[in-house]
Amino acid sequence: MDDAATVTGYVWPDVEYGYIAQQYVPSATVQHLHAMPRIAADSTFDATQWAYVRGLIYITIPFMVLGLVMLVGTLVFMCRCGSGSGYHMSGRVEQPSTRACIKASSVVLALLTIGACGVAIYGDVLMAQGIDLFTNTYTNATDIIADIESMAPQVETVALAAVDILEDVSELCPDTSETIEGAVAVVTAGSAQVVQELNNVVERVGEFYTNAEDYQDKLSTICLAQQIVLCAFFALMALLSLVVVNTVFVSPALLEDTVPFELSDRYALFKGCRAWLRVFLLPLSVMVVVLAFVAVAASFFVTIGAVDFCIAPDEYISAQLATNVEERLSYYIHGCDGVNPNTQLIEDSAQWMVQAEDLLWAQVDGTDNCPANAHDDYTDLMTRLNQTVDVGLQLVNSARGYVSCRTVNGIYSEAVHSAGCASVMDGLLFLWAGALVCSVAFAVTVMVYPRYVTTSLQAMEDKWESTTSVTGLKEKTGTCPGSEGWDEAWRNL
Repeated sequence: MDDAATVTGYVWPDVEYGYIAQQYVPSATVQHLHAMPRIAADSTFDATQWAYVRGLIYITIPFMVLGLVMLVGTLVFMCRCGSGSGYHMSGRVEQPSTRACIKASSVVLALLTIGACGVAIYGDVLMAQGIDLFTNTYTNATDIIADIESMAPQVETVALAAVDILEDVSELCPDTSETIEGAVAVVTAGSAQVVQELNNVVERVGEFYTNAEDYQDKLSTICLAQQIVLCAFFALMALLSLVVVNTVFVSPALLEDTVPFELSDRYALFKGCRAWLRVFLLPLSVMVVVLAFVAVAASFFVTIGAVDFCIAPDEYISAQLATNVEERLSYYIHGCDGVNPNTQLIEDSAQWMVQAEDLLWAQVDGTDNCPANAHDDYTDLMTRLNQTVDVGLQLVNSARGYVSCRTVNGIYSEAVHSAGCASVMDGLLFLWAGALVCSVAFAVTVMVYPRYVTTSLQAMEDKWESTTSVTGLKEKTGTCPGSEGWDEAWRNL
């Protein structure tokens, strides 16, 4: 890139300030996920093609099946976890091995689920940061477009002021009328060219930012979806906490005789616990598990799509632009190699300012043929013209800065490379991984809890039956445990 360009003796200031466009390199995670085998589909990102979307669906299904296999495997394990009965008909209730195993598993699953939810929440934070960064860069871009649009009428105002000065010069010194007419023609045509070029820049860059707006809308949709997922995770964590507290602290205590409750009260509480389990907790848990797995599938679907996009975002975005627009914008997208075509066009179209000034300054030495004292007035008018031209050059130079590689490529890289393919991509990966582990762990917890309650309730029922049987036998036979005839009476009961 040239640091400065010369137009009819005028040296344009440098607007790049040593800026070097950074080449985008996808992360190793993106490359590995992109290399995953596909079924009857190309891995080249194209969300408008059903074949590509179908391929994402095909690659999502095996992972969901794998999750179900994991659930079935853990269910088999939980069914065999401490499979001893752990209770006796003699009225003495031991601590069942089943309940001990399930109790330990519940604590592990609770910690695993909460940790996985923390990972998912961290992914949500990363996504939110990336989307905020993209939104901020897009806002800056729209402000730049508005500034460029406002320059066109300002350039027209400068041109009109220059024409007024030229007409004053023509009235002051009629001998310069031919030169003045040429200068007016240069100013009129040149200003129109500058305005047209500014409008072209707005149109070209505007389409680029329109695509960015579509991209932002998609990111906003993803953000809304993951916010819903996050709310589901909070609900899941609250439900899990309730389950763990009830399982670890309440249920075991009800089995102990040291609890200041009558056996009949504890038995009633256990029956109420089972009813609550069937009526409320199990249906709610099943719904949460189903929604969690749907969220996992959606997160994985979006993650793989984002991976395919981020493997080569520049090529995809270039393909979405119209041909005439892509020719002007590919310079920014592909690293700013060579001369900036947009700044070059603006510089070329701004030649009229210097050309008109040069034409008139050349007449200063020829004002001797004009009326007396015309030379000083001519010089004053030329000074005013020079000031007007300086204002115009400042406007044009501001436009050069707005279409410089430093500005456009900087916004593009920050929005696409840093926000979309770094923060949002990392957030999606953490969110998906956390959602998967959290869903599996919670689903297993849902399996564990009914087994624990059922086992504990069976022990409580057995203890209740034993106690009531002992009381009834004592009243019926008049004997006590351990006395003569008790064992025979118990066997005949």
